Amino acid sequence: MNINMFNFDLKKLRLTTIIQLSIISVLCISNIMLVSSVVSKRETILQSPLSLCKGAKFTDFSMDEGSHKLFGYTLATVLGNVNPSNVDYVRNSILSYANSSVYNKVNEIISLQLDKIKTDEVVMTYHPDNIIFEDGKVFITGLQTIEGLTGKKRRELRTYEFIFKVNNYQTSFVYINTYQGKAHTIKWNEAYEQKNK
Repeated sequence: MNINMFNFDLKKLRLTTIIQLSIISVLCISNIMLVSSVVSKRETILQSPLSLCKGAKFTDFSMDEGSHKLFGYTLATVLGNVNPSNVDYVRNSILSYANSSVYNKVNEIISLQLDKIKTDEVVMTYHPDNIIFEDGKVFITGLQTIEGLTGKKRRELRTYEFIFKVNNYQTSFVYINTYQGKAHTIKWNEAYEQKNK
């Protein structure tokens, strides 16, 4: 038996063990850092924006201006483009975004309106051309065309208003309104109040 060869192999084995332990230690530390950063970070979800919207991002309990505009644009487009054949789709699409605090009231109102559209065979089209986000509320204004059985078309400027809430990445609206004319922004309300004094 060659003792020198045995000592040399033992030293190589020790060196290899030290290198392996060092690598394993570095990997363990990097894994701990990775796990802690994943656990502590609130993930941001990016969505592809529409032409009237900038970027859109939201986290588990909030969303930015672009996200408000994106969701408002989408729901206003669905609500504004109704015909007798798609009333069920519109009802289900809108109600899927209604917050539980307003769900029953929205369901009642939208069902009445959509049933009337279906009965009267009205066709509505909507083309949004302006989106304003102000004080937590998004305003979508555009041209609404309404056509009845007679074929006569009526055009009007229509605005949809929404206030959205995010809860655990689930977006829902807690306020919805629609009316004829320009958006009732803070500036519009101030001018209206001045006019009526």
